Amino acid sequence: MMSGPTRDAPKGLQLEVPFEHHGVTENSNGLRNMEVIMDTTLSASQKRLLEVLRERGPQTLDCLCELPDMNWAQVLLSVDHLSRSREVSLELIGRNEYQVSLADARS
Repeated sequence: MMSGPTRDAPKGLQLEVPFEHHGVTENSNGLRNMEVIMDTTLSASQKRLLEVLRERGPQTLDCLCELPDMNWAQVLLSVDHLSRSREVSLELIGRNEYQVSLADARS
């Protein structure tokens, strides 16, 4: 598995960043197309977040940030990655309150 560089983080905190590969290809007309390929391997934090959502159902962001084995930065990065890959959905349920749920659990 290839991983991208670690972003600057507070001492002792390693942030996992998905590897991105930017490639340029030519189509049959000789025109160039830019493509971005993302590593779809899940980090330990993303796997843990999915596990919590499967076991407990939809959770608020605040509730997820209180998990003892994850800090708020890990939660937010995981939710961001998983929502972009459409594995979880994020919904505004109240003023400044968001709910995270498995994408296939939405009706």
